[in-house]
Amino acid sequence: MTGLSLADIGLTPSVTVKGSTTDDQAGQPKKTAEKPLIGPMPIEPGSVFAHALYNVWKGTRTTIIKSPPGAGKSTLVARLAYYLHSELPTLPVTVVTPTNGSGQALITRIAEAFGSDSVVAASSKIMPEAWAERVGFGSALGTGAIAVQTIASAGMSRKNTEKGDGGLYIVDEAYQSSFSDTIAAIDKADQVLFVGDPGQIGPVVTVDTKVFDRAHTPPHIPAPIAFERDPEAVVLSLDHTYRLGQTTTDIIQHFYDFPFDSKRSEKYVEGHAEVETSVVATAPVAHDPDLLDEVCDKVVELLGKKYVQVDDEGNVEDMYLAGRHMAVVVAHNAQRSYVESRLAGLLDLYDSAMITVGTADSLQGGQWPAVVALDPFAGVKAVTDHHSSPGRLCVMLSRHTAHLSFITCEDWKLSIASADVSSSERKAHRKVRRMLINA
Repeated sequence: MTGLSLADIGLTPSVTVKGSTTDDQAGQPKKTAEKPLIGPMPIEPGSVFAHALYNVWKGTRTTIIKSPPGAGKSTLVARLAYYLHSELPTLPVTVVTPTNGSGQALITRIAEAFGSDSVVAASSKIMPEAWAERVGFGSALGTGAIAVQTIASAGMSRKNTEKGDGGLYIVDEAYQSSFSDTIAAIDKADQVLFVGDPGQIGPVVTVDTKVFDRAHTPPHIPAPIAFERDPEAVVLSLDHTYRLGQTTTDIIQHFYDFPFDSKRSEKYVEGHAEVETSVVATAPVAHDPDLLDEVCDKVVELLGKKYVQVDDEGNVEDMYLAGRHMAVVVAHNAQRSYVESRLAGLLDLYDSAMITVGTADSLQGGQWPAVVALDPFAGVKAVTDHHSSPGRLCVMLSRHTAHLSFITCEDWKLSIASADVSSSERKAHRKVRRMLINA
């Protein structure tokens, strides 16, 4: 790897790699301790970023990086792609994403940080409008820049790369992509690096999957889960969330199999705790007007409250919550429609239009200072996988940076008892809701 010493990233190789260059080779002077830079960001010795670089450098076939919400995984993907592209010019680097939108966001991030000539879009569909005349696409693939494609596009094209070498594929938002789709997309890869949040909503599956219940590797499961079964796979995890406070972090920790804590700077809505839960009367149906009016009333209560941010140096900024600072997260489109209509009648035109109202599936990946979330179990009499999905609840509980108002019904325990979930998932649902109520 040209220009990269393992000592610079706080690592010593445990295996001998042919053609490698390290600081302690006989007869070679030691380099200074100055860290290489990518943009303004140094490589932190011993960090997940450093370990990921090392694994690619030594030829590890599969590396998986697990991330909690708000840990900076998009920045991590962009930096990894650019650094590997720069330091290993003979290694083709392709990043695949689950959607056009996520591809556009990644292209924008790479182009802004490292220049428009560092990235190429596989098609015009994932080309950000602002970069359309500066970033190459389509026929420019294979020119040496980082290639960005959707999972579906990569699966259909199976493009030939330079020198017949599949190189490195980085799978962004990896836990939102199924094993079968991902295999089709990366079948030419020599190495694969997965980056994603395992606690969020998994791949969208529109068929009955019970036929795969006894399969060793069901095709619909998130791709990293299948690849993690490889005993030679290296699994890393990010340690901190920079979005969520410690109260929220402690609550959602039950959805993850690795530890992490909060490194968020101080943020709060004046007069409100980080997490507040309202337990309301049992609703007869999920779209019950009285239930959804509770959601709308909470929005009205929060609007106009002072939102305070304190940075690491103690500087204080504050503003009053307006519609653009808030989101409402629900489980069903019928609930979304009612809330939007009701808020339009309660608020002025500007605030009602600026408040984001959506399902957990549609708002996954977003963040706002204040969020009102309605329990997926609320008003539900026949609990389905949609309502009992840990990922859906986790998304609802992790969209806010300062305040979450969570609304549930008195019969939440009965809903959990009737859900067709594993014992570990049932236990997590109970713990999370108890912590929400006692926060």
